[in-house]
Amino acid sequence: MEDQTTRTKTPTLDKGYAWVVCATTFAFEIIISVIFKTFGVLHIQLKELFGHGSFRTSLVPFVMSLCWVIFSPLGGYLAFKYPRSIIIIIAALFSTGRLYTAI
Repeated sequence: MEDQTTRTKTPTLDKGYAWVVCATTFAFEIIISVIFKTFGVLHIQLKELFGHGSFRTSLVPFVMSLCWVIFSPLGGYLAFKYPRSIIIIIAALFSTGRLYTAI
């Protein structure tokens, strides 16, 4: 008698969206890196526009870095505690709120 091995069908977790997430994350990292690396150009414009010294205008990249350092672990913690869809919606609301206040 032949042994019949039962094959269990594993569910496919990736439905093709992994490449979209990977490309979006890569693009985001490129944009943020360009902002940090080219801040020297913006620094001169901020000094001329607001009339402040180098110290006050150099606080802008410091605050950007500080927000990144503070909110990245917080986002990781919330992603483990709550469903990711809720985290994405909340992050989108915060981002659009920042965008509207910048206008």
